[in-house]
Amino acid sequence: MWAWFDRWNQDREAYDRAILPLRDRISREMAPLAEAPGVALTHNLHPVLLTRGLSVTRGGSIYDPEMLRVVHPPSDSGDPKDREELWLAYSNLLAEGQGMGKLRQNVAALMRDMAEWEEAKELARLYRQMADLKAKIEEEAEVLSLRRAFTGRCRLCPV
Repeated sequence: MWAWFDRWNQDREAYDRAILPLRDRISREMAPLAEAPGVALTHNLHPVLLTRGLSVTRGGSIYDPEMLRVVHPPSDSGDPKDREELWLAYSNLLAEGQGMGKLRQNVAALMRDMAEWEEAKELARLYRQMADLKAKIEEEAEVLSLRRAFTGRCRLCPV
């Protein structure tokens, strides 16, 4: 069991290190989005994309691309096309400016494609390894606790 603990800790350290390439890939993929004319990305976009990437590697779907919304806020000039905002579920402002419809499509495509990135596949592999080791550790701990409660000559018995 201690060997499994050691392997789980090694896998956890490898998982933590493997997050950095994913974070870097997200930054690289965001660079063209930030260079679009009339677009101002907020500080929320990178953490949202990182959370999405990590959830995909764990088999989840936090921040589904369908949650992206383009909003036309009221403006002082009276022209509603002066400025648009890109929101994730109306709770995270991701960008503002002009051309948010195109930006929404690009961000949604980025969110959908994350599962196919090599960085995400490596994180998913490490996550599955850690889950398998956790299951083995939990099973062995259960067997050890049952050995204290029951005597006899089966797999659970101390003899």
